[in-house]
This record gives sequence, C-alpha cells and structure tokens, in this order.
Amino acid sequence: MKKACKMVMAVVGSVLLIASALKTHQLLTEPIISKGFWESREFFIIQIPLEIGLGIWVLCGLFRKAAWLTAVLGFTVFVAVTLYKALIGAESCGCFGVVKVNPWITFSSIDVPLLAAM
Repeated sequence: MKKACKMVMAVVGSVLLIASALKTHQLLTEPIISKGFWESREFFIIQIPLEIGLGIWVLCGLFRKAAWLTAVLGFTVFVAVTLYKALIGAESCGCFGVVKVNPWITFSSIDVPLLAAM
C-alpha cells in the first residue's frame, strides 16, 4: 500500500511539473490572449509557481499528509475548472500550455483518475 501511494504521488508531482513547464513555455513564447480569468496572463503568472511548488512538494515527500491534502484540493479545483471548460465547449482546457488537449480527455483520463487514486 505504501509503495502504491508513493507511486501515485510521484505521478501527481510529475504531471504538475510537466504541466507547469508547458505553461511556462507558452507564457514565454506566445502572446496570451485573454478570453476570461482562466486564460489570462495574470492567472498564468500566479498559477505556474504554485504548480511548480506543489509538484516539488509532492515529489520530495516532506510533510506527506499536508502535501497529499493540498494535492487533493488542487486536483478538485482542476476537475471543476476542466469540467466547466468541457461543458462550455472550449477547444482546449489550457492545462498543458502549448499542447492543446480537449477538456473531456483531460477530465476523464488525467484529472478524475488522479484525484480518485489519491
């Protein structure tokens, strides 16, 4: 059980770091055209360091229960935002920066499974 828990947290931390790296790349290379709060440049500037910090925190294993709880809360927010974007018909969730992924795919294959696994 402990080994499975560590593997799930490693996957969660890796997903967070990959997503933040792709968002950083988008922030540095493309103009961000704001279509609302979730796609604004300011939101990216706040979100990227938070994702990097949470990803590193989850991976390093320091204060595991607090990191787990914060990751669960974070992924709950991700699920809500991704579901909202899927329901309004957005062509990309914006979760992975320059990599355009349908919100339904992100919702059903990344966010919900990782939240359930945690």
